[in-house]
Amino acid sequence: MGSFLFLEKIHRSLMKNYFLNKKQFLVKRLNNAGISG
Repeated sequence: MGSFLFLEKIHRSLMKNYFLNKKQFLVKRLNNAGISG
């Protein structure tokens, strides 16, 4: 049970990092498109 909670915590932090990175990537692409366009 304790290990499951530990894995759940790791999974959540990984997903949070993934979404933050994805958002930053999209923002960078939009900014680059705005500058070049």
